[in-house]
Amino acid sequence: MLSPLRATVNNVYYLVLVSNVCLIL
Repeated sequence: MLSPLRATVNNVYYLVLVSNVCLIL
């Protein structure tokens, strides 16, 4: 039950990180 939630959080964090990089570039 906790594993899928953690995976979702990791995906959201990755998307935010990529978005920040795109904004910087």
